[in-house]
Order: sequence, then C-alpha cells, then structure tokens
Amino acid sequence: MIFEYDAEKSQTNKVKHGIDFEQAKLLWNDPYLIELQSKQTKNENRFLLLGKIKHKYYTAIITYREVNIRIISVRSSRKSEVKFYESNRFRQEV
Repeated sequence: MIFEYDAEKSQTNKVKHGIDFEQAKLLWNDPYLIELQSKQTKNENRFLLLGKIKHKYYTAIITYREVNIRIISVRSSRKSEVKFYESNRFRQEV
C-alpha cells in the first residue's frame, strides 16, 4: 500500500487528536478494519475507517487517489463507532 498525506495536516492532527498520519497507517494492520463509504465531495469519494491500534479505537477519513491511499484525518472513535466496530468484529469471529 502506498500512503500519501499532507505533512502539515498530519502534525495539526497530532496536536488536535494525539495521532499523526504516520502512526495512523498502523490501522491497516487491524484484521477487523471496517471501511464504509462516508461522503462524496465534488472531486472524490471519501471513506470512513474504524479500527484499532494497540487496544485503542480510531476513526479515519481517507480517499483513494489512483493506487494511493490519502489520509485526510484520524481521531479517537466515538462510543457509537466502537459499538459498531465490536458488533461487526464479533460477527466475523463467529
């Protein structure tokens, strides 16, 4: 996988949410990572990812640029997102 992101936005994200985009790439190591279509802007489709890094839940917004994955933002997941993630993870394990 090839990732791309705005380095300045990554640092802003680290200050605001405690995680930069380099760390966020670890989400793709989660075997239960969930990807949902989020919204469509004028130029691109955006996707919401729910996953875990070291026992902590994160939600990321990404888009695809040809073969690259562009990280737009990452934050700690909301309670409702954690619940959704866990209910889907349980279904995959059964």
